Amino acid sequence: MLVGDLTLPTFIHNLMCYDTPMTIQLDEYTLPEHISYSAFTTFVDCGYQYYLGRLLNLPEQPSVWSVGGSSFHTATELWDLENL
Repeated sequence: MLVGDLTLPTFIHNLMCYDTPMTIQLDEYTLPEHISYSAFTTFVDCGYQYYLGRLLNLPEQPSVWSVGGSSFHTATELWDLENL
């Protein structure tokens, strides 16, 4: 995916390498100073999905993949707590 003439990872890397916070104004919405990679890619991929999930905090229907992913993350977190 391209943002301007940069790939998305390069754009985000450049964005996060500044010493002072940047303000990103897109149309009528200003992105927060601190935004996760997943939130930013959601915004770039589908602004409406970002709006529904991040601004309105509407729950998303879980897919079979997210259930498995959540289970995996829970298991690895428990393993870390017990073994590290």
